[in-house]
Amino acid sequence: GGRAEVVATVQVEVEPRKGEPGKDRKRFEAGLDRTGGGWLLSSLTPLPAGQR
Repeated sequence: GGRAEVVATVQVEVEPRKGEPGKDRKRFEAGLDRTGGGWLLSSLTPLPAGQR
């Protein structure tokens, strides 16, 4: 077994019903557990800007 955590930044394209399309960045912390078949995602938590 084993555990790992990773922080990832994801860029998404947003197209609001009103207003201009644009890009936004989201940050997530992912928890991973190692199994006999490889790594599996165990948690996914959004992070506020400027944290971690």
